[in-house]
Amino acid sequence: MARKYPPLKIIGLLALVCLLPACAARHDYHGTVPAEARLDPEAGLELVRVWEHLDVSSAAVRDDSLLLDLELDGRPFHGQATRSTQFDIDIHTDWLPVFFIEEISRQSLDEENNGATRIPVFDEVQWQEISRRVIDSFTPSRPLQGVVINSRDTAVYAYRNQDGSIVTETDRSKWPTGIPLTNVLRLEKQADLLLDIIGGYLDETGVRSGQVLFKTGELGPHARPLVIVDRARGQIGFLSLEPFTFGSTPTSLVTSAGKTGWQIVRSYGLEPLNRPVSFVSRLFFFALDTAWDITEQLFINTFSYRSLKNKPIPPLNDGPGMDLVEWEATLDKMFGAKRVSGTAEFLVDGDEFFPYFIDAINKAETSVKIRTYIFDRDDFALEIADLLKKRSADVEVKITVDGIGNQMAQKAEAPTTRPGYRAPPEITRYLKDGSTIETRVLTNPWMAGDHVKTSIIDGKIAFIGGMNIGREYRWEWHDLMLKLTGPVVDLIEYDFDGKWKHSSILGDVALAAHWMGKKPQLPEPEEFEMRMLRTKPARSEIYHAQRKAIRRAQKYIYIENAYFSSSSILYELVKARMRGVDVRVIIPMEGNHAIMNLANVVSANTLLKYGARVYVYPGMSHVKAAIYDGWLCFGSANIDKMSFRVQREMNIASSDPEFARLAIEKVFDKDFTAAEELTRPLPEDWKNTLARIVASQL
Repeated sequence: MARKYPPLKIIGLLALVCLLPACAARHDYHGTVPAEARLDPEAGLELVRVWEHLDVSSAAVRDDSLLLDLELDGRPFHGQATRSTQFDIDIHTDWLPVFFIEEISRQSLDEENNGATRIPVFDEVQWQEISRRVIDSFTPSRPLQGVVINSRDTAVYAYRNQDGSIVTETDRSKWPTGIPLTNVLRLEKQADLLLDIIGGYLDETGVRSGQVLFKTGELGPHARPLVIVDRARGQIGFLSLEPFTFGSTPTSLVTSAGKTGWQIVRSYGLEPLNRPVSFVSRLFFFALDTAWDITEQLFINTFSYRSLKNKPIPPLNDGPGMDLVEWEATLDKMFGAKRVSGTAEFLVDGDEFFPYFIDAINKAETSVKIRTYIFDRDDFALEIADLLKKRSADVEVKITVDGIGNQMAQKAEAPTTRPGYRAPPEITRYLKDGSTIETRVLTNPWMAGDHVKTSIIDGKIAFIGGMNIGREYRWEWHDLMLKLTGPVVDLIEYDFDGKWKHSSILGDVALAAHWMGKKPQLPEPEEFEMRMLRTKPARSEIYHAQRKAIRRAQKYIYIENAYFSSSSILYELVKARMRGVDVRVIIPMEGNHAIMNLANVVSANTLLKYGARVYVYPGMSHVKAAIYDGWLCFGSANIDKMSFRVQREMNIASSDPEFARLAIEKVFDKDFTAAEELTRPLPEDWKNTLARIVASQL
């Protein structure tokens, strides 16, 4: 039986083939192209926006040049595109390439056309047919099974009705609640399949040309109205007269100063009134930890490395790793027997995490509890905010954000923020306007922040890891989350409820009542055991567990983290390698904090000096994961003082063999392959040394 397709909006179809980067924007600007959208003023490249009509009079190729005779909004336009005019967002090298069409004179076009080969041009109708075939190939064959297809910075939900007809939805708040989400994929990673679909269509139409041009029908800001397909080379490229460019999220200096001032008043003026015990204890432990860390750092740098001087780097051990049964018993003694059962699923990057997160919010029946360091105010964060506001009419929605963390993030902008986007002045106010959402902005006395990132849906599903809510985490950075179910969710929700009560006006009194109240009744752990590790004042579980794991490891240690400034952990890793452990560390090429980037150079060079392997991940990796001979520790904590001593953090740890296997398969092996291994030390000078000293206290 032939597939039935209901009338589909062109915007929904084109989104699936990377044709909706601008049309999907919430706040596009209009009029002339603004100055900040220029490609390169010195190069004299002028951008052109097509609002109403584009037609192709002729298209030809000569060597690596595409020659175009166009009509744009009623006026002639002569253009040329070459491989040298490729204009990509460098943090997205996996996106299909976009080539800039540079305007040339009629005379130049005629001269270049001499000896050029004409190529066929197909219109929007043919491109829509290809789009339909793409949808059909990615949508599950079984009815009522959902898939989310990511393409550039757009996501589309698709499923089949019982009669086989396909339904698509780009509005996240309208994703169906009665249909299970069974798969998430990215179109750009299916380029071979896309080429096969296009090739099959061309064969059906009798076209044998090696290169063809399609009109996509896309108009407006950053439109890519044409796509070139090179069948011989197996390549697809989009063509634009105004490639995607970067904008900003402007912040008023007065507004920013006012927010910062109020946060200081709350943290140091009001905090002692309703949280006096917490206020004093945080000061005491902050001073004590700082004194200890400075002393330890001086001792390690002055004396400890001397014992390793002139020692040869040993070969890697080929024996077994540490005894994990004994190791778990050691952790029980260190922190109490807190193992709990549950299920865990790795969600790599925003492409995987956010579709499942949004799907869970849409399907929530009683409550949504979000604890995040940052809830940004960019366009994607506002989409999540709007969804939560809509759901608050039916379910309880509670959100906590860290005061300083959120304030710092909202002074910056995501690299791919669209020009002309206007953010609301303050995200918590936006969340509460016209909704029943409850929000709490947490205070930061003595630099103490809440760096935990957890979301609990109906007390049944929990998400935990490194992702905040914002455009970087959805589209730009490499990051990792876990989706948890089972009794472990009760522990995470209990911790959220305690933080919620502690942030109320009753403060310490409310927290004490929470501790003395009913605690989760957890069954004995079953097949899959895990434990929650935390950082909070006077209890550095994440630090002590990982330091001891490094000391116990016999076979391998893999760590991926963007913030690597702990002197003690660095020294323990060096000692581990010097006893034959395979030590590998992944750091990002360009992190989001300049001082940490400089400090990471010292850490990388130190590890290299003593035989460890260091990998530099392209772009920004925000993953916070480590595995020690099969014991995985993953969550929100960095390898620095703030995460180990000062801020509140939460990690999940487990020795389950399948859990460890999946972590290596889905995260570490892929990232070792994607990253570039250092074979020689990075350039280092006094700035790196100074940054290392400062970063060790951050």
